[in-house]
Amino acid sequence: MIELDLDVSSKTVVSNLTKQGIFIPTTFDYETPTVPSDLTAMSHEEVINLYNILVEYGNFLALQTTVAEISVTELDKQLKLQEAEATHAAAKGTTATKIKADLLVLPGYQSTLDRRDYYAAYGSLLKTLQKNTGEQAWVVKADLQRRKQAFGSFTA
Repeated sequence: MIELDLDVSSKTVVSNLTKQGIFIPTTFDYETPTVPSDLTAMSHEEVINLYNILVEYGNFLALQTTVAEISVTELDKQLKLQEAEATHAAAKGTTATKIKADLLVLPGYQSTLDRRDYYAAYGSLLKTLQKNTGEQAWVVKADLQRRKQAFGSFTA
């Protein structure tokens, strides 16, 4: 099972959407799907099931990507606020370079920056996984179409 990696801001968004009656799946209840190198060894039902799981997994990755983007946006806002506070608190005549250097050694600023970098990298990786999953789903769908053309319609 895979769970959404929710930060404070994205937890709030998911909670508010749930209160509005909009269901946000917070888990993916299957193992990460993989497409075997030989789809012809699978039954038609297995291929349909694999396609459905790939589509559901792609949707879950898209949701997780959005959650990462929400987190990055919120953390960017926190960083800008911390930068503004540091600039405001700095003694008159303090250079911008000195203010930035002082910010980098503040534990709160550094941890926020680290979390922001984590979610930015996480989101980038998720976009790649989402693209790859879409391509895998396309291959499986093409196999289903090939089977339908070769054997006619299927009944379960």
